[in-house]
Amino acid sequence: MDACGENLMINNALFFSDFIKKGRLFFLIKKKSAAVLFSVLVFHFSLFSSPVSGGQNSLFVEEHTGNSGAEAFREDSLSDGEVPKYYGTAVLEAAFSNLVLFSFNRWVTKQIYAQVGFEDIKRNFTSLWVWDNDTFSVNQLGHPYQGSFYFQAGRANNLNFYESGLLAVFGSVSWELLCENETPSINDLIVSPTGGMVWGEILHRLWSVTDEAGFPLSFVFDPFSALNSKLFGRYVERPAGNIYALSVSAGGGVVFHNMEFSSARTDIDDTPLPTGNMGIRLQYGYPYGREIRVPFDVFSMEGFFAFSAGYYSAALFSEGILFSVAPRITPSVKNTFGITMRLDAVFDFNVDFSSQSVGIVFKEERVFGSGLEFRSSYGADFVFLGASDYYFLRDGTYPDPVGIEERRNYSLGIGGALRTGLELYHPVGGRFLLDAAGFAWKIIDDAIPEYGSGGAEFLCFLRASYERQVFVENLSAGISAVCYLKKDFFDTAPDIFDRSESLSLFMRLYLM
Repeated sequence: MDACGENLMINNALFFSDFIKKGRLFFLIKKKSAAVLFSVLVFHFSLFSSPVSGGQNSLFVEEHTGNSGAEAFREDSLSDGEVPKYYGTAVLEAAFSNLVLFSFNRWVTKQIYAQVGFEDIKRNFTSLWVWDNDTFSVNQLGHPYQGSFYFQAGRANNLNFYESGLLAVFGSVSWELLCENETPSINDLIVSPTGGMVWGEILHRLWSVTDEAGFPLSFVFDPFSALNSKLFGRYVERPAGNIYALSVSAGGGVVFHNMEFSSARTDIDDTPLPTGNMGIRLQYGYPYGREIRVPFDVFSMEGFFAFSAGYYSAALFSEGILFSVAPRITPSVKNTFGITMRLDAVFDFNVDFSSQSVGIVFKEERVFGSGLEFRSSYGADFVFLGASDYYFLRDGTYPDPVGIEERRNYSLGIGGALRTGLELYHPVGGRFLLDAAGFAWKIIDDAIPEYGSGGAEFLCFLRASYERQVFVENLSAGISAVCYLKKDFFDTAPDIFDRSESLSLFMRLYLM
């Protein structure tokens, strides 16, 4: 073994020796829900709302190229310009996250699936994997968040994006084989690593930004990086990017929901329902005219939460660029063509939807002499796993499972998506946004739940909004209209046309 390898082994041994001696358990248990992640982002970023000149926020003005950790360690280990990677520690921390969650499930909440014995583990290693029947919130929201911990264990030990993705696969496989007495799940193995890569990288970079700014609760975004850098003085490499734009909104409006059946069945009433709402938009890295070689040097995330008596709706849309080129860069025109990775999810009283995809995107910004700015985005995705609610398993048409048996009330599919986004901005005229995304997938036959049906689904999201500055420089008032459309063509059930619309008035505060 060479000197470098010996040093890494010694450092890993000292790290865990210190961990054991201090006897500190560092973990975060959260409700597995997109609404919780949204709330964390809104709460923490809303604390930094004091604008400085140029409309930027003082917290994020400076580039954060420094690194936390022991200075002596930096001088000794980084003199040759190489960043140390702690593979052993990364694996152990990913396993530790499983141990914490498993222990909580087994001894605190006493979940039946966590009562694992040797025979269960033996069966898991020899069984064929299946499409499981867990609820939408657990599978499509909780598992990506759980996967983000595996991924962050890699990033906290200086593994790159793809190495950390492989670690997320390891974490997911070990969870399925060792930490549940249910048959290992195919959909969990897809959702946890890929969703964990998207949310894990986003949260890792938000930790880096907020920690560099001295925010005391930055560990919420990436506990492992906080643990390694703050508690044990380890060098954690930080991404070179920064937040480019950030805004939060609040308002109120109405929601309509309607269903039309192919049979003579009566449509669901679409009486308007008053709601309140909150939103957050975040753009990390300037997205136009960029040649990206480090995944997620540019990413965007948008969250939305609506609520009223007897109604809830949470949505989170995330996109990161993996690689891109810049075909044209001039003073007035900048564009980017790249490969993206996305995770979109809607958890709603009437609608359950998620899509995990990779695709291509073209983004362009045009600046005109009058102060007019036009931005556009066009994308095409391969949806390697989509999920959508199956109405007949939600409305009581079929009896619920008996006892501890579970049954999914949503379908899983594979297909594609097309997207477009347009933005027109003028300092006096205001800002107009138009977004559209269409999805089409075939329901996976092997994943059809009991009383479910095969077939195909077509889904569409449309949004138009207009806002204009009011009162102060960073505050605007606006109106937004959103429409969700879904057409189901089932093999053994009546076809359905599902429609949900909302109209909202809002105030938006630009923090950056």
